[in-house]
Amino acid sequence: MKYIYPLIFLILFKTTLSAQTNNHIETSDIPLFWHVYDKVIRMKDSIEAVRIIQEEYINKGSAGLSAIKKFNVFESKDLYHTIKTQQLYLNSIRQATIDIKNQYAGYQAIFDNFKKTYPLYSYPKVFCTIGNMLVGGFNSDDSNVIVGVELAAGTKSAKTDSLNDYLKVFTKANPGIRYLLTHEIVHTQQTHGYQQNMNLTGICIMEGSADFIADLLLKRKNSMPYSLYGRKYNNVIKRSFIRDKLESDQSILNNWIYNAALYVSGQIKTRPDLGYYIGYKICESYYNKAKNKNQAIADILQINYDDKNSVMLFYNNSGYE
Repeated sequence: MKYIYPLIFLILFKTTLSAQTNNHIETSDIPLFWHVYDKVIRMKDSIEAVRIIQEEYINKGSAGLSAIKKFNVFESKDLYHTIKTQQLYLNSIRQATIDIKNQYAGYQAIFDNFKKTYPLYSYPKVFCTIGNMLVGGFNSDDSNVIVGVELAAGTKSAKTDSLNDYLKVFTKANPGIRYLLTHEIVHTQQTHGYQQNMNLTGICIMEGSADFIADLLLKRKNSMPYSLYGRKYNNVIKRSFIRDKLESDQSILNNWIYNAALYVSGQIKTRPDLGYYIGYKICESYYNKAKNKNQAIADILQINYDDKNSVMLFYNNSGYE
């Protein structure tokens, strides 16, 4: 996420880690996975294949693999099933996952730029791991980012024939690891709130701000499907949001946020993730009004999402409405 990319990007557990002066990107799970993949893909004995996945991958994996396994609740037998049924897709993204280790300098430059822009930036620990094709990225705590590269590396160039409709939509829209990772890094700098304490406005700003700041850091124009659709129908979407902005009922939230799977399954008719668009535009409005741009970014990052009054004060000051 938290484009649950798929994109739900959640705070899973709260643990205090010691401060880190350098960003650390852990990728040891990637070669470990492909080593095991090459072994089991040729095996006819499924029981033995599951044992190898457990003993040679899951048991030897990083803390990031443990976190993604806990987050998605999958076992070695589930991963074996994915390996056997998604060979076409996995083979098509294999090199992209391997190449991550050659891109450290580029990622570090993004993080260092964040530090220059926002002096309070705290370097997180990043785990690039391979899970069971259930989540692209999330925060495991205030300092760790977990990236499931088997999805994060799946872009429009991937072979998607074997994927379900939801993942086909995701891969077609996915801007890649660089953007997803930057989005997640932004979330680590926020004052996180819990959804049960938040209204629609708070959730939209929390998610949209991560995309907005990611775009600033990467110097890119947002091209996510929600943004293309939102710009085309901005006035209609804005009126609908203003009507719902104080709502916290899940049936209302489902029309705005974390709803790509609902859209693909036909349970909702509205376009998915328009809440990201709204939050993005609110932050953009605030940023454009501000004379001190770095202070504007600090203001966005320091919103207290557990305090609806704080959220609505920022919203009102943004000039969006």
